[in-house]
Amino acid sequence: MKKIIILSLILILVMSLSSFATKTRVKVLGDNNGILVDDYNMFRFPGRTFNYPNIAVADFMYYEEYYYDRVGSDPSPNVDGHEFYNFGINWQFGEDNPFVVGTYISSLPAELPEGYMGEWLADYDYDYIDPNRRIDLFFGRQLGSNNFGFHFDYTCGGWEEDDSHTYPDTVTTQQEKESFTQYNFALGLTEGTTGQWDVALSLGFGSWTDEDNQGNKITEPNGYSDFTLEGRYFWVRSPKITLVPHAGFAIGKRGTKEYDHYYDPESYDDGISTLDFEMQQSLFAFDGGCGMHYQPGPNLLAVMDFGIQYVKIKEEANYSDTIMVLRSPDSWERNYKVFTLPYLKFGLEADVFSWMDVRFGATSYWNVESWESDYVDAEDEESWTYKDTYKWADNCTYLGFCFHWGRLYVDTYADPELFLNGFDFITSEGTSQMSWEISALYEMF
Repeated sequence: MKKIIILSLILILVMSLSSFATKTRVKVLGDNNGILVDDYNMFRFPGRTFNYPNIAVADFMYYEEYYYDRVGSDPSPNVDGHEFYNFGINWQFGEDNPFVVGTYISSLPAELPEGYMGEWLADYDYDYIDPNRRIDLFFGRQLGSNNFGFHFDYTCGGWEEDDSHTYPDTVTTQQEKESFTQYNFALGLTEGTTGQWDVALSLGFGSWTDEDNQGNKITEPNGYSDFTLEGRYFWVRSPKITLVPHAGFAIGKRGTKEYDHYYDPESYDDGISTLDFEMQQSLFAFDGGCGMHYQPGPNLLAVMDFGIQYVKIKEEANYSDTIMVLRSPDSWERNYKVFTLPYLKFGLEADVFSWMDVRFGATSYWNVESWESDYVDAEDEESWTYKDTYKWADNCTYLGFCFHWGRLYVDTYADPELFLNGFDFITSEGTSQMSWEISALYEMF
């Protein structure tokens, strides 16, 4: 879904087979949201919001929902989902000084407090928190010679129990509470004449409540914030080639505090919450590279991105003195690192008919993953260290189509079994689904 602006503008415009596309297009073309120009850029570069007025976008996806039973547990599939999970409209207002407002609603499974290594940070009953996604709001307008954009993502859900039962000699109460709230803010600036560059920064904050039926704390946040800064530049080298250098980094802290009755159920009724466990994770991540748009002929676009990634997660944790005798180890420090050198992303889209384009894509991440863990058991005066390194390539391929009729554009991420096995009513081979993802966009006027 790209609407590109003029030889800066005109050259970039030629790269688009259709004037619009979607999130699905970006994925199928090698997951290249960092270098493509597309309406889905709004979620990454909010400064692009002003470029996409008066559109309506719908997203459909096949996915598996996962539920977690307790803090740190592994996920287990609970239900398959086939869902119309996202719909939004970009509205344009104003004649002399126009601005664009985007409103998007998602029905995806709940966001919950999660560490950078994938573990839950709160001891929740998932069913009571889901769903909790509220809204994505966008705002875009001109700011001098540039385009300014703002994105706000709001998540909030929870439940609270306040029951009482009166007996002849006593009264019992149930006062359990669980909730999670997360705010994500993003600001973006895009060059206003040709869309030659984008910069964006985002901030995220989260908090939760987790109390037992006596009102005692079970867990609480020990930091929950994220910051990201990134940018890209479209460098036109010839009518056929545009280079797209890009870079970004992210930092953050997330953690949890757990209290005594989490490990000692007999303390549920003592009315006192004593800190027994504390854990915090810190994140640093960097991504940098250079992409290329290559258009050897009309209605044909090839894209490539070559870059490096580095991710480091440091986790520090310890139990209180009263719990040390029950736990081994009683403190640790873990460092998880992934260095990707390089990653490669390729995509090709070409017209087949006046109403259909075909798309192919592939990604390859050459990863070096390392774990270093230092554990201490102060009670037994022991310590031990583990170091593990893994080298592997994470490769993925994509196939999709774009169907466009008038102002309607439908992008698909196709299941290749459809081509290998054919339609079930013809071959009886049992194709699972025609498409894994579909996005539809309508240009209102």
